[in-house]
Parts: sequence; structure tokens; C-alpha cells
Amino acid sequence: MWSAPDLEMIHAAYDFQPEAFAKLEENRKQHPDDAFAAFLYASACFWQYLVDEPDLVKRSRAALEMEASVDLAERDFREDPDSPDKAFLYGVSLCNVARFYLEEKSWWSAYRRASRGLGVLDDLIRREPEYYDAYFAVGVSMSFLDDVPLFLRPFSFLMGVRGDARQGMKYLKLAREKGTWTEVESAFYMGYYYFSVTEDADKGKQVFDELGKRFPGNPAFAYFSGRCVQLAGNPLDAALVYEKLWPLAWDSGARDLAYECRFRLGEILRGEHRYADALVEYMGLHEVLLPEYGEMRYAWILPLRIGQCQMEAGNPDAAMEWLNKAVRVSESKREARRLMKELARRKP
Repeated sequence: MWSAPDLEMIHAAYDFQPEAFAKLEENRKQHPDDAFAAFLYASACFWQYLVDEPDLVKRSRAALEMEASVDLAERDFREDPDSPDKAFLYGVSLCNVARFYLEEKSWWSAYRRASRGLGVLDDLIRREPEYYDAYFAVGVSMSFLDDVPLFLRPFSFLMGVRGDARQGMKYLKLAREKGTWTEVESAFYMGYYYFSVTEDADKGKQVFDELGKRFPGNPAFAYFSGRCVQLAGNPLDAALVYEKLWPLAWDSGARDLAYECRFRLGEILRGEHRYADALVEYMGLHEVLLPEYGEMRYAWILPLRIGQCQMEAGNPDAAMEWLNKAVRVSESKREARRLMKELARRKP
């Protein structure tokens, strides 16, 4: 169906190799009516967005390319609905853009795309049970819908997919072991399920470490490995991961992830009462933080954290300066006022 170089390109893109992104973009421009070229480039755009969501350029590009890939895949599917390859590409393209809308919290848009895409893929599985790539998106939905609150479960039936984590993980395992185009994504979501749902840090770390060895340039895999280490109750080991990762993430263009890593490093050091070391990380983050990231938690809570560390480090004037900034932020106002009162009591 599709040539091996395409698979090589997408694997290089998973490794965040700039030349791979450039080749996928060039391939997309050279073949503007090719649904598969559009899907590959749209997937690369999604990953660039995923690690740097507040970046408006990456967000807009991901939205545009993912919707375009759906349009082209739908055109091909309508021309030949009996083709397994065209059914797969249409279904997975719909689910691809649905996860973008989930990240954006555009629930209705996500529901519309996902319900249609999952229906197409579920039908493909019934017709072609050995089309293993089709199991990926259905497996993700079944696994994670099993964990939603009871009042939301009727939506899974509206989407045509029931929540069933055991079956969903079997589907993901099939796609991971026997799929071609979705095996990396299947592994990622298996690891994320272990991390975020079952909180099985060991299994999650094993998956993310395997992905990290294959794709050392992808900052997301190393980040979630660190999160699993932290989940397992080893914060200082996680701190080593974040310390090493944040400059690599920055260099790869994953600024949001770089900010998050450096903030988590500061949080761990503060939790260990290493206030001077934590201040280095918090202040370093503050110096490079761009305005468009201001709504992220690590941004709005930063003045409060700097004030707390200055306070514990014995720098009352600097602490008061930062707490005065923190009190202007609604989310940190109460805690900032409490610390200001405590700081006033400490003065001789």
C-alpha cells in the first residue's frame, strides 16, 4: 500500500529530527492531493503541538493540517468504501484530529470526529480482523473510556465504543506488536494508561524507556519516564531526569515541556528544603518564560514559589517583593496573603 521510506520518515519524526519534519512537509507540498502524505504530516504537526501547546503557530498548523488530512481521506473513502486501506486512513485521520480537540477541550468537535472515526475502524475490524493498525484508536478509546465517571459513560455508547480496559489494552497490544503505522502510538498510549489510570509506575516506565531508547530525541518519552519515576516515590531520581531533559526539550522546540520540566525540578528541590537550589530553577524559568505561556500553571504560580523560597532562605525583602506579585494572581492570592502575614510576624 505505502512505501517503506514513508515509515522511515515518520520514525525519524518521532525522534524529532528536524530534517524529518522538513521532508514530511516537503512531501505534503509535492503531493497536495495525497491523503497519506497529509496524514503523516498532520501527525508530525500534532506531536510538535503536543509538547508545546501554547505556541499559536504550532496550534494553528496542527488544526489546519489535521482537518485537511480528514478531508482528503474522506474523499478517498467515499470513492472506494470497500478498500481496507482507505477505511483505515479515514478512520484514523478522524481519530487523529479528535485527540487534538480533546487537548483543546473542544468536546463537541472531539466527539463528532471520534464517533465517526471509531465507527469506521470498528467496521474495518469486523471485516478485516487482521488489519492490526485499525485496533489502535479503538483500543485507546476502550481503555480510557472505562475510567471516565459514571455520568459520562453514556457518551461512550453514543460514540459506539464501550469502556472496556482489558479488551482495549489487548487491542493496543495487537497494534503495538503487529501494526505498522500505529505501533509507536500504541506503545505511547499503553504507557500513558499505566501512568495516568492504573498508576503502575513500573509498567509505565518500562514502556517509556523502550520508546526513549528507540527515539532519544523525543522529549515526551523521557518526560513521562521521569513522571513514572516520581510516581514511584523517587523524586530525586526524577529530578535528575528533568534536569537533563529540560535543555534538550528547549533545543528541540518543545518549550512548554522544557518549562514544565524545569518547574518540576524546582518543585522537587523545594520539597527537599533545598531552597537556594530551587530558587536557581525558578528564577531561571522566570527569565526565559514567554508571555504566551502565562496561563500555564507553572507560570502563574511562579511568583508564589519564588516568594516562598526567598522567605525560607532568609531573604524577607525579596520574599515580600515576589509575594506582592503573587497576590495579584487570583489562583495564588490566598496563599500569598497567608505567607505575607507569616513573614510580618517573623520580623523582629
